[in-house]
Amino acid sequence: MLPPVVYLQDIDEPKLAGRTNGDLAEWAVELRAALRQANADKKALREWGTTNSKRVPGN
Repeated sequence: MLPPVVYLQDIDEPKLAGRTNGDLAEWAVELRAALRQANADKKALREWGTTNSKRVPGN
């Protein structure tokens, strides 16, 4: 049994667009959001694994 596909999809890497300090700051916010999403997906996978490891085949 595999985990839900949504947890296995890649998260797009934010690209730096622009040349100003403001652009850099915006990019940092986007990178942090991507990291948080990746960590949320890993947490969901751990929870899925814990829930599904307790199931007995055939029940």
